[in-house]
Amino acid sequence: MFRVIKRPFDQNFVDDTSHTKLLKGASALIALYPDEATDFLLHTSAVLQIRMAFIPCNDCTQFFPPSNPTYQGFVNELLAEDKRKLKEFSGGVPLRRDRLWGSPFCQVVLQRSPMSGHAIA
Repeated sequence: MFRVIKRPFDQNFVDDTSHTKLLKGASALIALYPDEATDFLLHTSAVLQIRMAFIPCNDCTQFFPPSNPTYQGFVNELLAEDKRKLKEFSGGVPLRRDRLWGSPFCQVVLQRSPMSGHAIA
């Protein structure tokens, strides 16, 4: 069944008990160039240990780290931040970098594929 929910996917959405069944039954979070929602999506995926496919925005230079202000630096920082967050939650499956061959713009996809009951510390 397909259903449209016209609300931002943010902490209020996650905290709304009417969405609990939807979130628990979701097979994945998909985020294509999520811009300002990046941190929230990565955090939520880590906390819920839900599968995720995520293409970081290559045009959002305001999010590129000052220490390496490039797209590659941004991707590396997202991966490092994810590992730091997982330590706060006592483990879990980290994001993994993969490549989308033939993609016209960004060929980087970050994905999390936890297996039920098999979290990695």
